[in-house]
Amino acid sequence: QQTFHVRALYSYDPKQDPLLPCPELGLSFQRGDILRIVAYDEKKADEVNRWWQAYQETSSSSLAGLIPSDHLQ
Repeated sequence: QQTFHVRALYSYDPKQDPLLPCPELGLSFQRGDILRIVAYDEKKADEVNRWWQAYQETSSSSLAGLIPSDHLQ
């Protein structure tokens, strides 16, 4: 899969998201942050809960986290 970048149009706190099955795996970000999406599955378009795996480009952390897909937001 190819990676791609997005600019966050909203702020997100995984600890406040009741749909995220494990908030510890979520990646928090602020509006305007650049996120590099590295894992997503476009074939599962019918699923209600779709999560993407992403890195925050401005962060020094080397860990990826889960963010809501465009389908969830």
